[in-house]
Amino acid sequence: MTLGGGCEVVLHATRLQASAETYMGLVETGVGLIPGGGGCKEMLLRLRDPKAAFELIGYAKMSGSAAHARELGFLRESDGITMNAERLVADAKAAALALRPNYCARVPRQGHRGGR
Repeated sequence: MTLGGGCEVVLHATRLQASAETYMGLVETGVGLIPGGGGCKEMLLRLRDPKAAFELIGYAKMSGSAAHARELGFLRESDGITMNAERLVADAKAAALALRPNYCARVPRQGHRGGR
């Protein structure tokens, strides 16, 4: 389960390796809170549709699987899905090592409005 703050943490990762049975969502509004760890911003940037992002967060939509998480925008096409839960750590390690040879950290987004 990758819910609430856990979801916000992984949304900012370079690459994810999810279990096929992953439950993922920004569910804070279910208890009267607004996601405060960058999840709102990240979903708006991923979905590029303010209405869709508002509905996803406002209705506390949660995926029932990794494939559904991909449909909702929590997982990108470049993120992996492991069908066998016993292989998840090995697959995640292989994905991390595959990033290593040419990896460089992403450049922070620029050009935000407001602020200084």
